[in-house]
Amino acid sequence: MITRQAALDQLAVLIAKGEQIVNSYHIGEYGGTETRLQEHDLRAFITAAFGAVERIAGRSSEYYAQ
Repeated sequence: MITRQAALDQLAVLIAKGEQIVNSYHIGEYGGTETRLQEHDLRAFITAAFGAVERIAGRSSEYYAQ
């Protein structure tokens, strides 16, 4: 089982990365949202976030189901 401090540390890293991703988006030339980040960076964040939810809350939690 993951310790409380380890969980908080993982979440802090993910929150900072998520904020960086959100701040990277802008309105593009044709009115859509765009980012200059690479797709593999976005996918890596999503994978890390899902993994953290699974480790911290467990597969049976409502957070994992969402």
